[in-house]
Amino acid sequence: MGQRVAIPHVKLAGLEEALFSLSLIPTGIDWEALDGESVTIVFTVLRPERPSPRYNPERHLDMMRWISTLGRDADFRRFAMGVTTKKALVDLLREMSAS
Repeated sequence: MGQRVAIPHVKLAGLEEALFSLSLIPTGIDWEALDGESVTIVFTVLRPERPSPRYNPERHLDMMRWISTLGRDADFRRFAMGVTTKKALVDLLREMSAS
């Protein structure tokens, strides 16, 4: 079984800083992945189209590395798919960012 994680990232006009969201889809969605498996975890990363005072490209790259690491971490994926509240998911992300 694959990781079942997708990390789409796009530039967005008018955005001042890089942001991400996390979506959990227990039933999975078709992502046309190379392994043919559906995706259950989607990190969506948005970044400014143009430089801005609040956009730090190095911090953006750090965020992308962190998200990529989370996506490969089997324990994170298992725990994330087991959460039942937004608070529990936020707590898990905080815990993972501290390690």
